[in-house]
Amino acid sequence: FTGSRYEKEGEHGLSHLCEHMLFKGSKKLCARDISLVFDRMGGSVNAYTSDDCVCMYCLIPSGQENVALALETFCDMTENCIFDTEELEKERSVVQNEIASSLDDSEECAKEAASRFIWKDQNIGYNIGGTVEDVEKLSRSQLIDWYKKYFVCGELLVSVAGNVESSQVKPFLEKLSNHKPCIEYPKEFHFKQKAVWNFGLEFISSSFNQMQIFVVFKLAAPLSEKQSKALSVLDALFGETMSCRLFDSLREKSGLCYNVYSSRLWYEDFTAWYSYASCDKKNLVKVCNLLLAELKRLKDEPPSDKEILDAKSNLCGSNIIACENMESLCNANKSAVCRGFPLNDLDSD
Repeated sequence: FTGSRYEKEGEHGLSHLCEHMLFKGSKKLCARDISLVFDRMGGSVNAYTSDDCVCMYCLIPSGQENVALALETFCDMTENCIFDTEELEKERSVVQNEIASSLDDSEECAKEAASRFIWKDQNIGYNIGGTVEDVEKLSRSQLIDWYKKYFVCGELLVSVAGNVESSQVKPFLEKLSNHKPCIEYPKEFHFKQKAVWNFGLEFISSSFNQMQIFVVFKLAAPLSEKQSKALSVLDALFGETMSCRLFDSLREKSGLCYNVYSSRLWYEDFTAWYSYASCDKKNLVKVCNLLLAELKRLKDEPPSDKEILDAKSNLCGSNIIACENMESLCNANKSAVCRGFPLNDLDSD
């Protein structure tokens, strides 16, 4: 568990660049060999970096040999990355191109701007990958030190879903270096980097044609499992489905925007719920008024029993479909552990 939120001035982009370098060669395998491990079995492999974690994941056909090979490769990548100088410079350029391409995404830029305002002058509000200039300044020694501290010996969570027994997984994990107990990083995290909210209004000009609107609410943290499920029901009836209140009001009835939804942000020390919409400049005032009116209507006209029942039905159906997708199950396991919820039907590994 590490991410951009842990990075100080002069370290921005370390977690993300480290994530990329995991795939660029270890003591046992070169970059092409790592790719071939998963390509040969018809699987897929990828990774991502967030504010508070780096996640590496794969989806592979069932079978003991495939599971063993994938686990062995993952363990090698997280223990024995060599940070080859030539590969590092090539990947530095790749990451800089990734950062530059994100600047062409209006919604992504708006999210970054909202984060910078809400968490003013705090690491959590900084761009996850850093800027092009930040990445240019990162040294190989910085990457190696970060990798050893947070990847080789840091806090680790392993989630496996599918036709696999825990006995197939344990032998590989037992060979890994000793990782920090999960209790240590939250302690350090809460006392040294606790997020402080900046409330208010912010208007930012940009060259994009679409107007981006975020309305963000801070929620009490941590949420209980029951509260978390209630929030999921609220999202389903308010902003996540085609029949939800936001979609019905702003798109279906008014035709004012294409993209409108609500969603949640989950962190160890806080939770947030937000609504989002994008529209033409000429419709900005109308969309803002309707969006705020729908939020107010949640209080003045609470969801009916039928709305709640329909939302629960949607979530149940979505969960049934997700049960057919091993990647979804794996992510659900990870999210549950991160938020402190019990895994009733799964081995604790």
